[in-house]
Amino acid sequence: PEENIAAMKYGAQVIGGELKAALLDGDTQNYDLDHGFCRHPIDEDCRSGIEVKLGQASILNHIRMLLWDRDSRSYSYYIEVSMDELDWIRIIDHSNYLCRSWQNLFFTPRVCR
Repeated sequence: PEENIAAMKYGAQVIGGELKAALLDGDTQNYDLDHGFCRHPIDEDCRSGIEVKLGQASILNHIRMLLWDRDSRSYSYYIEVSMDELDWIRIIDHSNYLCRSWQNLFFTPRVCR
């Protein structure tokens, strides 16, 4: 079923990133330069990022996320998944694209935590 399992009511938590509280609150309307979003610093070794840990192992095939769209900035990104936070598999790679606003990302079904 289509359900957002990256929600606090299902035990999901943000364990990496800055301003974590806004990421899983479900509010996609009320955000500005001071609140309502999550971010991460950009470093040379690409070790920092935003990390969400699901409440339980789940089969995923779709991620929907909102990138900042209140100005003309665009972003490049990739998404990796893991079961143990040690071995990571890249499921989305938009590192060579300029992206903004809503991202509807579909991929081969995969068990993730």
